[in-house]
Amino acid sequence: MNTEAVIKRKVKDSVFTALFGDKKYLKELCRVLEPNVTEEELESITIVTLQNILVDDLYNDLGFMVGNKLLFLIEAQSTWTENMAVRCPMYYFKTLQEMFSENKVNVYGKKVKIPKPEFYVIYTGKEKHKDEYISLADAFFSGDASVMDVKVKVVSGSAEGDILDQYITFTKICDEQIKAYGRSKEAVVETVKRCIADNVLREFMQSREKEVIDMMDTLFNEEQILEAAFAEKEKEAKEEGMQQGMQQGMQQGMINILKSLMTTNDLTAEGALSMSGIPQNEWGRYISQLR
Repeated sequence: MNTEAVIKRKVKDSVFTALFGDKKYLKELCRVLEPNVTEEELESITIVTLQNILVDDLYNDLGFMVGNKLLFLIEAQSTWTENMAVRCPMYYFKTLQEMFSENKVNVYGKKVKIPKPEFYVIYTGKEKHKDEYISLADAFFSGDASVMDVKVKVVSGSAEGDILDQYITFTKICDEQIKAYGRSKEAVVETVKRCIADNVLREFMQSREKEVIDMMDTLFNEEQILEAAFAEKEKEAKEEGMQQGMQQGMQQGMINILKSLMTTNDLTAEGALSMSGIPQNEWGRYISQLR
């Protein structure tokens, strides 16, 4: 079971959302992604990140608008998946739906005005990928863009010292400390100390040091509890499969675990499969039964 990758992803993504939920750092990110943005446009930035607090619904890591023309939808990923080309347009249309509802826009009347979307994935994983974009048409329709195509820009590096480069460096420091100290508070504290010492998100870390440490430590504790619960469920599923004496029982037991993970931890089918450690080339056996 590869829960460590999921733990790292949650910790790093939580810092991502906290960091860029602050308009000071969000403006810096916008300057990196859109170098020609004007100061006037930066002042118009509006955060439109989809939230998932009380209901089981679609949500993303970061969404923001510059004026009423550009809508940036961004996710931070430590695991490579072409599904970003599917999720990003879902975020876009869900965001439009909320905007239309809030502003009482009638999509069945005259032509509506919609912001141009810019899709990004901030990729911090170790796998090397040369593609600059993930294309929906290429990944899912054998290159046929006649009906629909979406291109998500993959960002795995940036100019040295800018806010995006600092975030990516933070994820590497986080990996190093987890490797050295395990999923412990010591790893959390050392990550923050290293970042401050190396001038990596220093101002953010110093101003919110306790909050960042508490947030990361809480996530570690939650994931340790989840790991133990998953191990217990996995054992029960194996015992159930052995009693039935059938491979079908084992698979159904795993499907039940995956559904439980999706429900209790608000995960997609892919997220639950990633957490379970099931090899990606075997996901096809489960996906259709998790939808």
